[in-house]
Amino acid sequence: MFEEAQTNLKDIPHTFEFRIVDAQQIPYGDSSFDYGIANNMLYHIPNLSLALSEIRRVLKTGGQCFATTIGQNVVDMFARLMQAAQSEQSEPQDDGFKFTLTSGASLQANYFPQVTLERLDRQVNIPDAGLLSAMLSSFTHMDAPSEHDDDAGSQKPLSFTFEYGLFIATSQANTNQ
Repeated sequence: MFEEAQTNLKDIPHTFEFRIVDAQQIPYGDSSFDYGIANNMLYHIPNLSLALSEIRRVLKTGGQCFATTIGQNVVDMFARLMQAAQSEQSEPQDDGFKFTLTSGASLQANYFPQVTLERLDRQVNIPDAGLLSAMLSSFTHMDAPSEHDDDAGSQKPLSFTFEYGLFIATSQANTNQ
């Protein structure tokens, strides 16, 4: 994603630089930025409280953090699909998603006085759930479902609401909004 952003913006004049940093230890001074973007990544942070504190620290007064995340239904659905794709020798993986649509506002409220959520839910229709399961297994060290697996290539449709949203956390409440 980092390289893709650099490539997409290479011909556009900009005054910023690209850097990969640890959200739990941001190497910039207090009040350095107007905006921060956390695109589908806060649920991967080991110490989420520290990361949110750091993001708040580097934002200027009135600065905003834009954080996207998924809903618990998506976490649960992918967990079920991953478990179905695992071989019997594999242990289920629990990423411990802490930052979801359900928890995001209360977690950010400890650091930001104003937090809003814009829901961006979409209906997803997958014609063959077995192919999705096989694709998910390719991201891990799990065995892919065999051709004899009930779900692999079964062309069973899967339809669900992909819960998704954007949190906008403001470092100081703006009375003009």
